[in-house]
Amino acid sequence: MEPRKLVYLLSGAAFLENNAEVEKKANEEQWARFNLSVPLDVLGTVSLYQIDSIENTRLILIDDKGECFQAYIEKECVDKVYLQLYNELIAYC
Repeated sequence: MEPRKLVYLLSGAAFLENNAEVEKKANEEQWARFNLSVPLDVLGTVSLYQIDSIENTRLILIDDKGECFQAYIEKECVDKVYLQLYNELIAYC
């Protein structure tokens, strides 16, 4: 699927159209969990989405100018980074 269409669906914008089919699918697939955006001033209004497939992980980033970037990376790579961060924070605290 084209990145902008995917971000449109995952961001919840489709819900504004009162599309019951999209809303049902979003709830079933738990689309909210794909949003990795972090509300930090230094990042501006960047949106980041992670979509896992059988073969790899797809990252889609929309910057504050509306430009769309995507990359395919090793599957579970993002999960490993978050797990390491979590473990280090727990050890620190």
